[in-house]
Amino acid sequence: MRMQKFWNLLWLAGLLLTATGCGSAVKVVSQTNPNPFTASTRLMAKKLIFSEMKVDNGFEADFVTSQGPDFKAKWETEKEFLAKIYRDAMKAAAPAVNIYVSQETADMFIIRPQIKEMTPGGAGKPCKILLSVRLLQGNATRDIIEVTAETKPDGDFADLQKRIRETVRKLGEYTAEYLKKRLGV
Repeated sequence: MRMQKFWNLLWLAGLLLTATGCGSAVKVVSQTNPNPFTASTRLMAKKLIFSEMKVDNGFEADFVTSQGPDFKAKWETEKEFLAKIYRDAMKAAAPAVNIYVSQETADMFIIRPQIKEMTPGGAGKPCKILLSVRLLQGNATRDIIEVTAETKPDGDFADLQKRIRETVRKLGEYTAEYLKKRLGV
């Protein structure tokens, strides 16, 4: 009887953590063992990749078209800015990790982030983004993680553009947390 009660409580705790958004934002898809990373590992952070991104279960091109004729040029500029937000947040959240954004050298591991899915969240809905991050050494994939973030449409984030930017900033922070653990810093 006690064991059944224990499992029921454990199941309920897991359900509550998931429902309240307290579950992990990082899911390890694959990880090289033994760990090839050390505290002195140098990492080159590439720009966010948007190719093959799904937006509201459709394609990016459909999303851009639905926003009106002037949106395409603005979106291209915004993607560059989002890439900067992601890399800046990652570097700020992990100052002890050697993350570079230019001058790649052969000894560096590569951080290749690709946005897989984005739900921008219309009026009153949260923005949700799923990011796949590959850590590469040369052409070999060492680790793959999936990072998710969400920003609710309240307070400072009622504006859709601010909500997307905040969600990308969170993705950078969550990626940095994984890197810190993986590099042991």
